[in-house]
Amino acid sequence: MDLYQAALSYVARYATSRENLRRILWRRICRHAARTGTDAPEPESVDAEIDRILERLQAMGAVDDAAYAATQVRTLRNRGRSARAIRSRLQAKGLDAQAIDTAMASDQPDSEERAAAHRYARRRRLGPYGGDSQDTERRRRALAALCRAGFSYSVAQEVVDTLPDS
Repeated sequence: MDLYQAALSYVARYATSRENLRRILWRRICRHAARTGTDAPEPESVDAEIDRILERLQAMGAVDDAAYAATQVRTLRNRGRSARAIRSRLQAKGLDAQAIDTAMASDQPDSEERAAAHRYARRRRLGPYGGDSQDTERRRRALAALCRAGFSYSVAQEVVDTLPDS
């Protein structure tokens, strides 16, 4: 099994972070070992090879954590994700706090957060984008959904209490 070719194939199809690609390559090694009936190699022996592959891909520009983080922030904002949800997603992809903070710094927190909350509410048909916005039970459920999505209560309240589009 050629790990370098597997890594090239993956980055040709998907944008990814360095740590996420490391996890993907390790899972591929484990699947290969299970398929062939051999024991999985020791992590120490494979880590050096994976590090060399990642360094090579990073030198080529195929793996760039800063660019990946910036793209993900922009994409997730356009999908209506909150700052908390974006930060959580980037941490799950293995990005360090510095890369996340740098990518999130380009984001205008208040205006972008409100716009994302409106996009989320529109997509989920919450508040003014749903049915009867005066119904207290629907209002409570809309507030809860927005808060679970990571928006602050004040932003959720503002979105739910806006007048429906005419």
